[in-house]
Amino acid sequence: MNTVTLPGGSPTTRLGFGCSSLAGGLSTRESDRLLRVAFDVGVRHFDVAPSYGLGSAESVLGSFLAQHKNSVTVTTKFGIPRPNPGRRAALQTARALLKPIVARLPGMKSRLLKVVQATGSGKIFGVRELQLSLEVSLRNLRCERINLFLLHEAAADDLTDDLHRVLEDSVARGLIGAWGFGSTRALIDRIFELRPAICSVLQFEWSILDERLPDYSGAFVITHRSLSSSYARMTQALSDPLRQRAWSEAVGVDLGDPRTLGRLMLASAFVANPYGIVLVSSKNSKRIQDNAAIMHGLQEEPVRRFMAAVAAERATLSLASPQSAFSG
Repeated sequence: MNTVTLPGGSPTTRLGFGCSSLAGGLSTRESDRLLRVAFDVGVRHFDVAPSYGLGSAESVLGSFLAQHKNSVTVTTKFGIPRPNPGRRAALQTARALLKPIVARLPGMKSRLLKVVQATGSGKIFGVRELQLSLEVSLRNLRCERINLFLLHEAAADDLTDDLHRVLEDSVARGLIGAWGFGSTRALIDRIFELRPAICSVLQFEWSILDERLPDYSGAFVITHRSLSSSYARMTQALSDPLRQRAWSEAVGVDLGDPRTLGRLMLASAFVANPYGIVLVSSKNSKRIQDNAAIMHGLQEEPVRRFMAAVAAERATLSLASPQSAFSG
């Protein structure tokens, strides 16, 4: 699998596994199985946050990482606190209540869970909170060094001079390899405009429906949600037989096959971000294997033709993707 070198010097794979689905809606055994599947197909980068899995995802990932020391890299975050025990119980109850609704209306899943998880989860970017969050993350992840440490959904003014000094000191002490921002594209753009020198790592949503490529000079870029935020809209666009035929002829593949469409959309994220990481997240082992196969067998020419076909009709189809909350 193609590799990249992270800021801080660690090599890893261009395909990363997002751990937002671990623990909270899955058993520990099921979560561990997904991590093993990702590792077995070649994934060596794992992305997590203190708030994922109702506050349990870091510990689940840590148990897995302990078995693969020095062979994997990890991103975690700071700013959105771990749920306290009372709130965790409430979230677990809410998940159970939402489950029948989600089963009937799968398209509502991500929106409902975002609403539930966001309730009462204010962001905190204080120095003491950072130090404590980093300490707990190191312990939960069972590692001595976190490769990438991101300010989670931060804006430019959330990074105070004191916070900046603590982050740089954490790099100097070897506790983190590098730090950066994981936010919405709009927030990332503003941070990069005002303070490009601090943008060594940037993580945000990107899919083929976005008008701009994820290009930020000098920054290591990580993108996510290349499928989940836009696949339904692309499927709808291709429900027009004339468009489907025209795009299929232009690209040289059958875009009437849903699997082909998904593969091209994910492959587009790799082509658009050739020197960074693309995160995927799934509870389906077969899908994780398919995603890895795309990376192994990536052929750029048909992907570029696909990207050009979408770009040519984006304005007409109003396909430009709206900004949405960071979630992976």
